[in-house]
Amino acid sequence: MKNTSGKTKNRLFTVEQANATLPLVEAITADLTHLTQQMSHRRRQLDYLMYDRKQDNNDPYDAELIQAEKDLQQQSHQIKEFAAELQQLGVASTDNEKGLVDFPAEIEGRPAFLCWKLGEPEVRYWREKSTDTRTPLPGETGKNNRGTGPASDVN
Repeated sequence: MKNTSGKTKNRLFTVEQANATLPLVEAITADLTHLTQQMSHRRRQLDYLMYDRKQDNNDPYDAELIQAEKDLQQQSHQIKEFAAELQQLGVASTDNEKGLVDFPAEIEGRPAFLCWKLGEPEVRYWREKSTDTRTPLPGETGKNNRGTGPASDVN
């Protein structure tokens, strides 16, 4: 589930500031990612069960399926709340399932994003606003740069 809102507070981060916020960003992103993945799995299961199903007042499973749908709506609301918490910090979740987060920044005098992915120990990448390609930050070349390339393709 990709987050397309992209709205953040008008704050620009340095690498040091972004890394300083990571403990809180990581906790929120971990919850957001786990719930998003769980919800996606439950949605697929529910869609499978509902495929070609006709509503029948005598069906003993109708009440359970209706409750499952309500649970998914509640989870969707919780996902929005996690995303809002990140936005209040001035960052944006760019891919809820993969745990990708962007920190608004200025790199080489241009508007850009510092990029972080759940599981990475620190912010090591950046991207221009017009692209999804993560580029190692200066000084990161030669380190383990797994995951460079389009942010949507990051493992």
